[in-house]
Amino acid sequence: MKHLLLTVAILLLPALCEADERLDKLTILTVLATIDYTQSAEIFYHRTGYAELNPILGKQPSRSDMITFGVVSIGLLALLPDKPWARVLIDSAITSEYWNVEDNRAVLSGQGRRINAIPIIVTFRF
Repeated sequence: MKHLLLTVAILLLPALCEADERLDKLTILTVLATIDYTQSAEIFYHRTGYAELNPILGKQPSRSDMITFGVVSIGLLALLPDKPWARVLIDSAITSEYWNVEDNRAVLSGQGRRINAIPIIVTFRF
C-alpha cells in the first residue's frame, strides 16, 4: 500500500504542475524526500538511540506515517499557486530536505547528528 501511495503521488505531480521549472523542483523535492525516508527507516529501525525530531511524526514514526507525511507535504506544495511566495516555499523545502539528507548521511556514516533540530531554511532568489 505504501509503495502504491508513493507511486500515485509521483505520477500525479505532472498533472498538478503548470510550469516546467515547478515540475523540476517538485521532482527534486520528491527524490530528496524518498532518500530521506530510506535513510530515516534505516536509522530508526536498524540503529538504537535515534528518534525523529519532527514533532508531527513523533519520536518513532511508522513507515506509513513517514510516507503519508511526505506525500501530503509534497502534495500541498504542488497545489500552491505559481506565485513568488510559493516559489520561496518550494525552494526552501528543497534546501531543508537536502540538509535532512546530509544529516542522515552523517548518522549512517557513524559521525552522529550534526544538528539536533529540524532544519528550516528560507531560500530567496535574486
